[in-house]
Amino acid sequence: MIGDLNRQITLQYETKVSDDMGGFTSTWIDVATIWAAMWPISANEQIKSMQETMTITSRIVNVNEANEWLDLMVKEAT
Repeated sequence: MIGDLNRQITLQYETKVSDDMGGFTSTWIDVATIWAAMWPISANEQIKSMQETMTITSRIVNVNEANEWLDLMVKEAT
């Protein structure tokens, strides 16, 4: 499994920042950059609003120094 940790990924969280006009803007803050293994699970193509879109579902696994696992199911939309 350790040999599969061949990609660096950045974990982020979303936060809202004032736009100085009474509203807010979403922004992403980096939490950590880690080595991970990533396997594609499925891909789905659709046509929305006369444009082709694709959603890719993947599984990402990370192991830390304490040999603890973080297993994420993620979606990427284009």
